[in-house]
Amino acid sequence: LVFSTNNKDTTRIALKSAFGSQKPHKGKVYIGLYNKDYIHTALNKTLEKDKRYCFSMYLSIAEKYARKTEIGVFFAKQIEIGKEITPIAKYKPCLDITLQATDTASWVKLCGNYKAKGGEKFVVIGNFKSVYKNSDNSYIFVDDVSVIPQLNNDFKCCPEEIHAESGDKITLNELLFKSNIVEIENTAYTELDRLADYLKKKQELKIEINGHTDNTGNTQNNIQLSKNRAKAVYSYLINKGIKAERMKYEGYGSALPLFANDSEENKAKNRRVEIVFTK
Repeated sequence: LVFSTNNKDTTRIALKSAFGSQKPHKGKVYIGLYNKDYIHTALNKTLEKDKRYCFSMYLSIAEKYARKTEIGVFFAKQIEIGKEITPIAKYKPCLDITLQATDTASWVKLCGNYKAKGGEKFVVIGNFKSVYKNSDNSYIFVDDVSVIPQLNNDFKCCPEEIHAESGDKITLNELLFKSNIVEIENTAYTELDRLADYLKKKQELKIEINGHTDNTGNTQNNIQLSKNRAKAVYSYLINKGIKAERMKYEGYGSALPLFANDSEENKAKNRRVEIVFTK
C-alpha cells in the first residue's frame, strides 16, 4: 500500500489509517507492507561487478501492528512477476535486520555496503525468513530507499557509531533546526537513538546538552531559544529511557558560533546542539 500526505489523492491511503499514523521520512509518500509481503523496484542503473554500493532505507513499525519484525534486502538480476512467493525464502539477503515492536514513534535507518556480483537490476525488500512459520501479522512502513555507488574508500555509507568518554564533545550533525524553531525534525531521530543506545551501554557517563543559535534576533531570545532546543533533546532522551539525573541542559544563544554568520548555510550549521560527556 502507498500512503500519502495528500488526502485528496484517492489512489493512495491517508497517513492516519487503520494501520496507525506516521509522517513520511522524506517527501509526501511511503510504502507499507505486511511481514508476508515483498516490494521490489528497478534500479536506475545496472550494478557493476565488484563495485561497492551503499544501500539505505528508513523503516517504522505501524503501531496498530506492533510486533517484532524481520526485514531483509536482496539484489536481483531479474524478477518474475506472478510466480509463487514461497521460493523467495531460499534467497540469502545481503542485508538483514530485526526491528523491535517499540520502533513505532520514529524512522529507523537500515544501511549497509554491498559488493555487486554484476548485472543486478532490481532490489527486493521483505522478510526472507520462512514466511509461513509465524502466523502473527506485523506491518511496517518503508521510505527513502537509495542505492549509491561508493566512489572511493573514504566514502562513509552508514552513520558512525558513537565512541566517547568523559571530557569528549560531539555535535549532533543530523540535528539542525530551522530558524526560530524548537521542534526536532524526524531526520534526527536515528542519530538521537544512537546516542540513547550508547548512554545505555555506558552507564557511568553523564551528559551536558548545550544548545546554540545563529545571530538572528536579540540576545535574550536566542539564549532562551537555544535552551529550549537543548531541552527538546533532553526530553527525547528521557522518553528513550535515559534517567534525568544523568543529564543537564543549557542554552548559549549565539555566543559560541562554529562558523561566521555570513551565509544561510553557515547560520544553519550554527543552529545546533552539542553533547559534552562527563562522569
